Amino acid sequence: HFTDCESKGCTLFNFGGCSDLYVTGGYSNGLIFGANSSKVMITNMRIGGAAGTVTIDGSSHQIRNCVFAVPVILECTGSHFYCEVPDYNITDNGQNNDWMTKPLSFTPTWTSDGTAPFLGNGTLKGIWSRNGRTITAVVELSFGTLTTPGTGSWFFGCPPVTENPFTPTQHCGSGFVSNASGNAASTFSVRKEISNNVKLLTSNFSSGVAEAIGGTYPTAVWGSGSYVRFSYTYFVK
Repeated sequence: HFTDCESKGCTLFNFGGCSDLYVTGGYSNGLIFGANSSKVMITNMRIGGAAGTVTIDGSSHQIRNCVFAVPVILECTGSHFYCEVPDYNITDNGQNNDWMTKPLSFTPTWTSDGTAPFLGNGTLKGIWSRNGRTITAVVELSFGTLTTPGTGSWFFGCPPVTENPFTPTQHCGSGFVSNASGNAASTFSVRKEISNNVKLLTSNFSSGVAEAIGGTYPTAVWGSGSYVRFSYTYFVK
C-alpha cells in the first residue's frame, strides 16, 4: 500500500510484476506497467508528463479519479480506467476494458451502396461519448445547394472506437429527416452494422422490407436546406 507518496520529478512506480498493489493520492512523473502487471488499484493520483505517453499493460486494474498530463494507451485486459486525460486522448488496444470520455466532436463518413453522395457545401457533424463499453453519438447532416444524395442506401461512420460491437446487430437509435419547409418528413430507426457504421431504416414497409434512408428515399425531401438528425447508443466488446 502506498498513500500520498510524491516523487521529485521521477517516475515513482514500476508495476512490472506486481499483483494486488494499492496506491492512493500523491504524484509520479509517469507510470511503468508490464505484461505481468495485475490488479493495480490507483485512486486520486496526479501523473506528470516527463516520461511521455503512459502505456497501461497487464490485466484487471482499477484506475480511477486520477489526472494525467499525457495521453494514455490501454494495452491491458479486463480493466477499469476512469480518469482525466488531455483531450481524452485514450487509445484502447486491449480487450474488455471499461473507460470513459466526455462528449467529443467527430466527422462521420457518409457512403452508400450505390452512387456515392457528395457533401459539397453542406455540413456533416457529430458528437460522441463513451461510458464503460457504451458508445453514444449524435449526428446531423444538412444539405447545401451543391449537396447531392447519390443513390442506394446510406451508411454513416461511427465514432473512432476500435472495439467490435456486440452481436447480434443492434437496433440502437432513432432520427428525423425533413426538407427545408418541413412539409415532407419521415422518422426512422438506426441499425448498427457489423462494420463500423450505421444504417437508417424507416418504419414504413414496402413488400415486407423496411425502406432505407438514402439517395432515392424519401425523394420528396432532398434539396438545399433539408436535414437528417439522429442519435444512437451501442455496446462494444
